[in-house]
Amino acid sequence: MKVKRLLSVLLVAMMALILFSACTTTNVGGAVPTQAPNAGTEKPDETTSVKTDVIHVWSNDAHNRDEYTEVINKFNETTGKEKGIKIEYKVYGGDYYNSLDIAISANEEPHLFKSMKTGQYAETGRVVAISDLPGGDKLIEETSKYHFEDIGMFNGKVYAIPIRVTTQNMIYNKELLSKLGYDNPPVTWEEFRKVAKEITDQGGGKVFGTGYALKYTNFKYYGIIWPAAASSGKQFFSHKTGNFDFMSLEPYFNFLLQLKEDGSIFPGFETMDLDTLRAQFSEGNIGMYFGASFDVGVLYDQFPAKYEWGVAPLPVMDANNRYKQIGTPGAFYVVSSRAVKEKVEDKVMEAYKLFVSPETLALTYEKGKDIPIRGQDIIKVAGTPERPQWPAFTDLTNVYVRLAYPESKITIEGDNYDVVFSKILTGVAKPAEALEELDERYNKLLQNAIDSGALNINLYLDPDFDENVKYVK
Repeated sequence: MKVKRLLSVLLVAMMALILFSACTTTNVGGAVPTQAPNAGTEKPDETTSVKTDVIHVWSNDAHNRDEYTEVINKFNETTGKEKGIKIEYKVYGGDYYNSLDIAISANEEPHLFKSMKTGQYAETGRVVAISDLPGGDKLIEETSKYHFEDIGMFNGKVYAIPIRVTTQNMIYNKELLSKLGYDNPPVTWEEFRKVAKEITDQGGGKVFGTGYALKYTNFKYYGIIWPAAASSGKQFFSHKTGNFDFMSLEPYFNFLLQLKEDGSIFPGFETMDLDTLRAQFSEGNIGMYFGASFDVGVLYDQFPAKYEWGVAPLPVMDANNRYKQIGTPGAFYVVSSRAVKEKVEDKVMEAYKLFVSPETLALTYEKGKDIPIRGQDIIKVAGTPERPQWPAFTDLTNVYVRLAYPESKITIEGDNYDVVFSKILTGVAKPAEALEELDERYNKLLQNAIDSGALNINLYLDPDFDENVKYVK
């Protein structure tokens, strides 16, 4: 009897052990099982029993990362939990578009991402029109006057809602100018050249009047085309005539070359990127440069300036003939086709609405990071900005929001215009000859694109649009 009882106890113990093993996940080598990196869902939230979908969002906006992270964390803990949404937000640096293209090629793109290549992605079906998504029509209606072809639109359909407008001004070292006896910053090109040379002459080979960031991808715009417009009232493309007008830039190029001839430009501009220029300015090695509204955050957070600095309107050729400055719509987030494939478009649009909400935009405004394109509609609900240089960029009285240019629809033969711009500034080409050649070649290619049907020029024309608007004093 004792033997039978002992065998019965051992049998029960073995059965219990087998049952316990069957209910336990085995970790080889002690590793903890993890979710696949590209998985889009999580287990149901224990408190709500709602399945949580992970919505991946990518951006290259480092300047407002903290504000968006704050908003997203709050959303994830509140509305996100209620609706089964968890936003994972990733910010890239200069390799952003390369990383994005690799992800798209591997079919591992994020659900929502910032893009300046909307047309390219729309043409290949990698992004979805906002009007085809839940709640999209309402977002489009709220921002209707800011939708332009190639600026969030493609073939007349809205793929992205513009969030902010970027403005330009001159940024200068107030302490340095004061030491030279200047109570006010230069107003004209002639005054700018004079002050820049004085700074350079007294800089002992370490401090220079100004700087160019020729390797910055958008230097062609922020360093040349848009600053020049304040003096000429023209852009390099006319939205009335439908023609390129590079020759309008000749006086401005001559001004830049004079600064170079004076030795007033920080050395190495041929290979300088924007971060290097801003870092040199914050160290006090560059006296003045033509900056943008996104520089305010950088000069406080990324490269904190070691002295008092100020902001003034861009200098112009003739103080009596100053034109309004250009504002550039930006921060375009697009929804990838992945959202539709995974049937999470409703949740992706909840994330989209968060990114363009008045509350989010008010926060980035008051922190001196972004100027909401909807202006006073957003600013009125925001707190007072802490940074004294910010209001000079946010006053849109003398700013107009630009339209798009048809360059993306043209197949370029020979050097594109930013290469030609670099050749002019490095002395390889002469301004008048090079710009005249650009006009002739680009307008010929433009007409070819129109004749072949590759370009609908009407999408880029507006007879009522006038950049030739005088500055309001």
